[in-house]
Amino acid sequence: MPDEVRDELKPKAIELRRQGWTYREIAGSLDISISTCSLWLRDIPAPPRKGYSQERVANAWRGRWEP
Repeated sequence: MPDEVRDELKPKAIELRRQGWTYREIAGSLDISISTCSLWLRDIPAPPRKGYSQERVANAWRGRWEP
């Protein structure tokens, strides 16, 4: 990855992580690999895990069974 691209994307990745995004979400959003995310963000504490609210679980099931 060219230095210019890295210098542009890394601060964005750090900000998204601080907002609570997962490595997978950040990697998909910035079109980088999860391993690159891990390397860039290894010193930033993980955000608290999201709880499994009934609404979130229901939406997941609905999406799974509806065409």
